[in-house]
Amino acid sequence: MANVKVLNLNDYDYEEMYNGTLIRIPARGHITMEYFEANQFLGKMNPLALDKEGRIDNRSYKMLKIDQSDLKDALDELNAPKTDEKDTVYVCHSCGKDFRTKKGLLTHIKRYHQSEMADKDARDELLDDEEI
Repeated sequence: MANVKVLNLNDYDYEEMYNGTLIRIPARGHITMEYFEANQFLGKMNPLALDKEGRIDNRSYKMLKIDQSDLKDALDELNAPKTDEKDTVYVCHSCGKDFRTKKGLLTHIKRYHQSEMADKDARDELLDDEEI
């Protein structure tokens, strides 16, 4: 899976416990995370901390985002067509021979294995089919 940069736009370092790990992002810096993990990390909400005067502490703001160029690359990788998928292969369970089409498999069964078929209705249906 693609890695993305998580940017800290705040002027303060950001620290958070996430899934049992302390995540620390330097001020105006970045860390690299896996795309899905980064999305979950950014979506997790934490309460804002207050300073001693009762105002919201600027250090507690979660001013983080995923770098746009990395985001585009990660989404392109996710949506890319799979090139390593095999084409559908039909296999004869009697002899193990492979066929590219269902019709090729049925023709093979009709020619070489019809006597071995246990289901008589299926065998009769195969023999009655004139296209095979």
